[in-house]
Amino acid sequence: MSDDEVFNIARNYVIGLIQKISFYDYLPHLFGQKHFYKYVGNYKGYDPKADPTILTEFSSTVYRIGHPYVPHTYKAVNNNNSTVE
Repeated sequence: MSDDEVFNIARNYVIGLIQKISFYDYLPHLFGQKHFYKYVGNYKGYDPKADPTILTEFSSTVYRIGHPYVPHTYKAVNNNNSTVE
């Protein structure tokens, strides 16, 4: 395979992994299982007629919701998982 083919296969894998984590690991905890499956539900297959765009209001809300989860500082650790000063 060429470098471009390897890149695109890896890219598609990473995109799918991010989608899986976002939809089935994160959102059910954010919305609650009941509401998630009521409004989103399980994957029903590819729909070529689906509109892939998102509203600015939605993207802005998600951006603001995510920020509190990012810590302001990170502790540096070495290979033994001990804190580095």
